[in-house]
Amino acid sequence: MVFSLHNPAFAERKASQVNPLMACLGNEELNLHRARSMGPAYFLNQHFIKELSTLYGLSLKKKVLDEVCQSREFSPSVNLLRVLLLRGTKAFELKKFNEDGPQALAKSSLENFLDTLPQVFYAYLARLQALAPTAGCLEKEIPEIAYFMERSKYLEDIMGADTLLQNPKKIEAVFKGLKNFDAVLKRCKPKKK
Repeated sequence: MVFSLHNPAFAERKASQVNPLMACLGNEELNLHRARSMGPAYFLNQHFIKELSTLYGLSLKKKVLDEVCQSREFSPSVNLLRVLLLRGTKAFELKKFNEDGPQALAKSSLENFLDTLPQVFYAYLARLQALAPTAGCLEKEIPEIAYFMERSKYLEDIMGADTLLQNPKKIEAVFKGLKNFDAVLKRCKPKKK
């Protein structure tokens, strides 16, 4: 029997081993590459591919995966950021594990990854602000961004980054405001004198 990449049995086995989230992010990466986009969505995409590729054995719940990859409101990476900020570990299928087994390591790695999300969120917002025609544009148009940025600047050392983001309504409000990002940018253009 000739064993090649074109062998259907090999293709089926390989397909069953593909992490659907990584396939989704990989497809997004391809689309960003084709569009030659190096903006905020690209930053998120690269971050998630790099970090999630090291989290072996963890997968998103099916409903969450569909929400992340099928929604047309945002790119998969932006949807993933939103979902993870709101749900944390509840977005993942976590099997019962013993305290010293591989699942314990996977859960610990996931928690470490989730601990980095506040900084990723702030970096994403800063990259969006860099696209705006005027300073402070996003904070003016989406007040919840100002809320998070101010708390990050003055309270992160005291409260910890993860505590700063424990306001799901404000997180949702940020993403709701970002749905119309192009309109926000138009409103921010300086008025002609």
